[in-house]
Amino acid sequence: MELVWIGMLAVMLAALVIMWQRSKKGTLGTAPAGPGMEDGELTLTGVSPRPVEPDQKGQAFVTVSGSIVGPTTAPTHVYRRLVVDFTERWPEVGDRLPVYYKVGKVDSSWQLGSLQPPAL
Repeated sequence: MELVWIGMLAVMLAALVIMWQRSKKGTLGTAPAGPGMEDGELTLTGVSPRPVEPDQKGQAFVTVSGSIVGPTTAPTHVYRRLVVDFTERWPEVGDRLPVYYKVGKVDSSWQLGSLQPPAL
């Protein structure tokens, strides 16, 4: 019976280590470049109002809409709710933000950031 518990504990520990290693992949501000991924630019056409106070973590939700364009992608209208740090500048209509996405699935796969590493 003791061997069963030790075995279960070992399996759970191995699963935690694997999950921890997967969460560390990538560099801050960059995404793992994979086949079919592409950089683009999101131009904001709509932004929800800034709330009066942040949540307990110092964050707030902002709903944005806009148009994404990229090297091989026609302008695609998108809409998403994002979590932002309340101390940072609130997004405004007309802002141009770097995004990356899967080609052909822009509207459902876009994320803020870039596939290119930041310049030093």
